[in-house]
Amino acid sequence: DPHRIGITGLSDGASTVRFAMINAPIFAAASISSCCLEPRTVMTLVGTVFADKERAMGAPRTTSDDFSYWLPFSVALNARRVNAPLLMQLADEESVLGLETFTALREESKPVEMYIFPDEHHIKWQPAHRRAIYVRNLDWFSFWLKGQEDPDPTKQQQYHRWRSLRDQQVAVAPR
Repeated sequence: DPHRIGITGLSDGASTVRFAMINAPIFAAASISSCCLEPRTVMTLVGTVFADKERAMGAPRTTSDDFSYWLPFSVALNARRVNAPLLMQLADEESVLGLETFTALREESKPVEMYIFPDEHHIKWQPAHRRAIYVRNLDWFSFWLKGQEDPDPTKQQQYHRWRSLRDQQVAVAPR
């Protein structure tokens, strides 16, 4: 069903997800496990070595008002155009990099949910966290792609939030 396509990714795969959400808006739901290259945060928060490397590849200075470099892959700059609900499941050491994306989508009333896993790194290593991520991904895609909810009573708050996000998405759809 071309109206029920989901996409997920970690690391470079998460960059691919974000690029695809902007440039090939065929996805009905998305989930990422790391985040994000955004113009207002990445050049500052990742560090000077990363920023210098990015500038060598053409990225503008942090003080630049020209965002054309970032437009093809910045969810924050394209938040109005992004329609797929986005689940962000991030390591705490990288979570601050997701705030610009999360905030921009939230400000545009787009469905977005973010979880932060303590004491985690780029590749999550704790078995309980990995399991939680896998289970939540299955729930997320089942909900958004199939309209299904797990009857487990411990998940009812999750589904209440997601139903609210879906209602909000429907309310702002004609933008």
